Formats: sequence, C-alpha cells, structure tokens
Amino acid sequence: MIDKFYANNQQIEQEFFLNLPILINLENQFTDEKISLVKKILNSIHQKFRVEITQINDYEKYIEFFSANKSIYKDTNFFLFEGVTSEYLFKQITNKDLNLEKLITFLAKNSDTYHNVYTELINLNKFISTNNFRFSNKEIRNYLKNLKTENQLNMINEINNLISYSINFKNQINIDNFAKVVFQKHLIKPIGW
Repeated sequence: MIDKFYANNQQIEQEFFLNLPILINLENQFTDEKISLVKKILNSIHQKFRVEITQINDYEKYIEFFSANKSIYKDTNFFLFEGVTSEYLFKQITNKDLNLEKLITFLAKNSDTYHNVYTELINLNKFISTNNFRFSNKEIRNYLKNLKTENQLNMINEINNLISYSINFKNQINIDNFAKVVFQKHLIKPIGW
C-alpha cells in the first residue's frame, strides 16, 4: 500500500514520520522492552515510514502532548453514570446539550412517519403534552420509573439512535460528531440474571 502511494505520487520523496505518544503509568524493564519491540515492528513496515515513540512518564510531557493542543491527541475524561435506569433517562431527556426536547417534539409532530422507530419517545411526549408538564417536571421521573424494563431499554435505544449522529430527516447522516455512550450500567437486572 505504501509502495503504491509512492508510485502514484512520485514527486513525494520524503519519509513519512509519526511520533506516537504512549502514556506510561509504571515504567520498568518489561515496559521498555515492549515499547522498543513495538517501535521496531512499526519501523520495519516500510523504509520510508519512520516511527518515534515518546514515553509520557511525567506530568509536563502529559500536559504538552494531551492538554496543551500541541498534538493531535487529546485528553478526554470518561464518566460512568451509576444511577438507576429511570434517573439516567431523566438526565438524558433534560440535558440541554443534547437538545432532546426539540427532537422529541419534532418526532411527536411527525408521529405518523416515526411512530414505529421512536415509539417510547413519542409516548413520552404524549404524556407530557396531555398533562401540560414541562420536560423538567418531577412527574416525568414517576412516568419513567413506572415504565417496564423493556420500555426503558427501548427508550435508551431510541435516545442513543437520536444522539449518535445528526439526522436531517431526509435520509442523510452526518457522522462528524459521532459519539456513543456506555449503557450497561443503567440496566437494573432482576435477581435471576
């Protein structure tokens, strides 16, 4: 593949250089041996492909590579929600960043088209509009708690489908802002599982 690239682009003669940072929490001989082996393997791929490995073993290097925008690598935090399923659903629905309120309202207005795909979200909107609630009302918590486990899981799946990609509702998908969420912790399992 690399030979084909250079054959198609004969004006390019320089080597392709990659500096790969590796976060080292515990530096020892075993780790050093494995890192040098990885470097050797990567450098043996092609003579014009050169790899350097930077060991991130102190705070200053960590800041330089991951936090100071001096690299393509970014430091991202991961938080795992540990509440119950209904609490998770309520937080997702009331999260202003996700803009779910407008999306759910849109789905409800077009329920003929989307009823088979977003059943639980459309039902939630019907509950809210018939009782004149707002999306942040406590009654919504009770509604979510009283849903069957299967319906809660369906709602999580529907929310995931809505926030996983941008939809313009004309069958075109934009995955530039693709994001997934871990849902396993949100399922309350019966004792028999």
